[in-house]
Amino acid sequence: MLNTLLEFYIEHQWLALPLAMLSAAGVGILWMGWLSLMLTAFGQRRWLWGFAILLLPVPASPCFA
Repeated sequence: MLNTLLEFYIEHQWLALPLAMLSAAGVGILWMGWLSLMLTAFGQRRWLWGFAILLLPVPASPCFA
């Protein structure tokens, strides 16, 4: 499976670089959103929400937002 993916990306490098850049940008935006929600919760002195977002970001972040 891994060999197949590596062969595909080696043969189609024109596709691999934009996908990698898009992935990195998405992870960066996700991290910045998580950080801003956590800082907002702690800034409003909502300690429970802040720690929930810190420890369980996927279920807690949409609920707090």
